[in-house]
Order: sequence, then C-alpha cells, then structure tokens
Amino acid sequence: TEVPELHEAAVLQALDVRFAHGRIYTLTGPVLLAVNPFRTLPGIYSPEVLRSFVGSDKLQPHIFSVANHAYQGILKRQQSQTVLVSGESGAGKTETTKFVMQFLALAGAEAVISETG
Repeated sequence: TEVPELHEAAVLQALDVRFAHGRIYTLTGPVLLAVNPFRTLPGIYSPEVLRSFVGSDKLQPHIFSVANHAYQGILKRQQSQTVLVSGESGAGKTETTKFVMQFLALAGAEAVISETG
C-alpha cells in the first residue's frame, strides 16, 4: 500500500486497508508498524515462515524480517544492533519481543549447525 502523502490521516488509512486484508505489519522506511489483531493469525508465525526469513536480504513488513535485519547487521558489520519495540499497554510488545527472540535463537542455532557441519 503506497502512501502518497505522509500525514496522520493517510497513514491511518493505509494501516486500515492493510489490516482489513490481514496484513498487520507495515514498513515505513526502516520502521515497522504493527497493528495488534487481538486474535491468532494462522500461519503468520509458523516455523516455515520463520525459516523463510533466515538470511533473507530483503526487508519485508514482518517482525521476523526486522529480527533478521538486526541479526545480519551483527554478522556483517560486527556491531551491536537494537530492535526497539514500543507501544501502549496491551499493544503486543511482549509477544513481539518473544518473536524477535525466537527468530534470533533459530538463526543462531542454524549458524552453529552450518559451522559444525
């Protein structure tokens, strides 16, 4: 969803359209916006989806993509990275952080496995 003019009403409209199509994540440059659906979305965090983001070069609107981008930054630039999860109470920050940690655990484990053969 393209947002031709970046103002509050246009951003909210774009988020609403994407949410109506089951897309809870939206990228705005390097910032990932998430709309909490307050329900389980089947398949969006499956092991297959998680693995599909490991090592991917493309930044996509998904928390696993942001986690991968941070992980790749550690590997390629050998610098600490930060993923800032912000929002109001009940917005899903804890669950989002769990998804970041889940991704990092898998990516790290797969790196160790590939190194040891």
